[in-house]
Amino acid sequence: MSSRPSLRRIAASALAALCGAFAARTAEARAAAGAPDPLRPADARGEVPEERGNADYWIEARLDPEAKTVVAGATLRWTNPTGRTVSELPFHLYMNAFRAEDTAWMRTSGGSHRGLSPGDELDWGYVDVWTMQMAEGEDLVDVPFAEDAADPTLMIVSLPRPVGPGQTVELRYTFETKLPRVFARTGYADTFFMVAQWFPKIGVLEEAGGWKAHVFTIHDEFYADFGDYEVTLDVPADMVVGATGVRVSETTDGERRRIVQRAKMVHDFAWTAYADFAEHEGEYHGIRIRQLLPKARLEDAPAHLEAQRLALASFEDRYGPYPWSTITIVHPPPGAEGAGGMEYPTLYTTSNRARLPAFVRRWILDERVTGTFTTVHEFGHQYFQGLFASNEHEQAWVDEGLNTMADLLAYEDAFGRGTDDDWVIRFFGHRLPVDAFTRLSLGRRGDLPVSPIDQPASFFPADVGDYAAATYSKTAAAMLTLRRLVGDAAFRKAMALYAERARFAHPTGDDLERAFVEALGPRPAVFVQGAGDGPAPAVVDLADFFDQMRYEPSFPDFRVRRIGVRRALGHAGYHRTEDGSLEETPLPEHFDDEVPDLPDEAVESVVVVTRPGDFRVPVPILVAFEDGSSESVWWDGRDRYVVLRFGGKRVRYAAIDPDHRILLEHHRIDNTRYARSEEAVVDAVPMFYGAFAEALALLLTVGVAP
Repeated sequence: MSSRPSLRRIAASALAALCGAFAARTAEARAAAGAPDPLRPADARGEVPEERGNADYWIEARLDPEAKTVVAGATLRWTNPTGRTVSELPFHLYMNAFRAEDTAWMRTSGGSHRGLSPGDELDWGYVDVWTMQMAEGEDLVDVPFAEDAADPTLMIVSLPRPVGPGQTVELRYTFETKLPRVFARTGYADTFFMVAQWFPKIGVLEEAGGWKAHVFTIHDEFYADFGDYEVTLDVPADMVVGATGVRVSETTDGERRRIVQRAKMVHDFAWTAYADFAEHEGEYHGIRIRQLLPKARLEDAPAHLEAQRLALASFEDRYGPYPWSTITIVHPPPGAEGAGGMEYPTLYTTSNRARLPAFVRRWILDERVTGTFTTVHEFGHQYFQGLFASNEHEQAWVDEGLNTMADLLAYEDAFGRGTDDDWVIRFFGHRLPVDAFTRLSLGRRGDLPVSPIDQPASFFPADVGDYAAATYSKTAAAMLTLRRLVGDAAFRKAMALYAERARFAHPTGDDLERAFVEALGPRPAVFVQGAGDGPAPAVVDLADFFDQMRYEPSFPDFRVRRIGVRRALGHAGYHRTEDGSLEETPLPEHFDDEVPDLPDEAVESVVVVTRPGDFRVPVPILVAFEDGSSESVWWDGRDRYVVLRFGGKRVRYAAIDPDHRILLEHHRIDNTRYARSEEAVVDAVPMFYGAFAEALALLLTVGVAP
């Protein structure tokens, strides 16, 4: 703990006293004063088990825009939710990631984030804890109280007395947060401030795993307990402020303004302040949608509002009611792009739409990716990160991957699948549908991820560069593949069960798998929806599917290896009769004819399909014949190859997965093949159009995948 001048100590004591006074206020008193409710009405918000809230904060914070600092006092009331007894409390000091070049975050990131870096304008940030006391006034200054030796983003507080099961401890502390120049989520750019991960925040105590509090590295995001927040923000009077929760009061005194925000059953609090924000208001079924935009981008607000509404419609339908009464969408101004695309409870930051002339959008290139897809994605975190609150350090895919899946389903719910409106990019009238966008995002940089998805975020080295493709894209493609195999109704049932149990519950990947097994069981193997006959039953072994998806860096990959028509073998030659003698069956009269001249009954078609990829999954195969007929068969995909024979038919082409059910299969150029000739069964030749279409789709998605 740093030594500070006495005036700051006095200010710190005053702030601590204020926060103690805030802690004494009750929700009933606020309601009696007519303050807005942070939650929706009881009949609209769904289940909100407030007993699961065990970390309540009262914070008094003052922004100094010149010094780029926030000086604050806080009261934390924490209740031990486990059967354990603890004598230490870990605190995250996330802002210390930007304190020096040798922090874990800076070392693992190389000093950049999403391609952005502060460059020559580097301005360090930090959080410095000044004082910490027990609520009874017992000073913890002389108690062992230091940053974790591994990294300054963790702080361990030793308590004078242990906290037993169900017991509550109240701490009051003061601190200063110096904001960095923003390039990675939080900080300032000129007069814009995005104040996120700014206060010392307690870790999560789990019954089985003990304390969960990790050193902050490049791919790590956040994990915290639910609770109620009351935060007073003291800012310059001309600043427009957006924050987690709802505004319950506002007073202006000269050149300063005090705004009191209140939030219920959230696990974080973030805010923004900027004098040049324009405001745009919207609504969805009683939920207030407030957008804060640079004035020059105000014309984009309706498109983002539409995206927010379509996301709400899909998410509420699939995963249950949104519980809070407000959503704030922040559009960072130019120079603050590093703050874009990030989620916080009831508030998120988005990105700008590409500015294309109207005639370009109408006749040449239109897209639903830039800006509006960010809005859908960041809102989706209000469920998978904000409402469910999984451990993003240990299993980032349970948030990021499932959310990406849900975003793509939201587009499908809004625009339909297989319709003329099913596109994310439209180029001279040619549509790139959501399916292709999903599949091609796996390899948007030319390489598939090489790491399993189910591992701590810190296990993905930034230099390898496969965190996003594995955590976001592979998870989404795998889950949507499962949906295509078991059918949307079964998939909805399983996801609804998971979402019901996950609300305010910190779910894990095991909880997701368990929900699918229970919803689709009791058999471990689920029959594929709409599967016809095939060489083996078309079933999905759920345990095997999830094991491959979670723990193996493999992908499905199928290939039509050989295809053609040949003379079918008959019965010519010598065969023994019933009396034991040999009798010759003569060759048919057309034996010497070329294959094209043989009658249909004398030929057979052969298709050989192989599985070069290691991911095992059932797959449909369509075989089309010269007479215009076709057959669709399912292969269980467990062996390395299957040989299909069709007597009396002349094959024209074979197509693996023609309906694109296996979205997890990235390489599909060799999935459709034409027979080269009818003279023999030969190695397959690619269908040119399929190769061209894939190349075009890859070109269209360069740089725009989520």
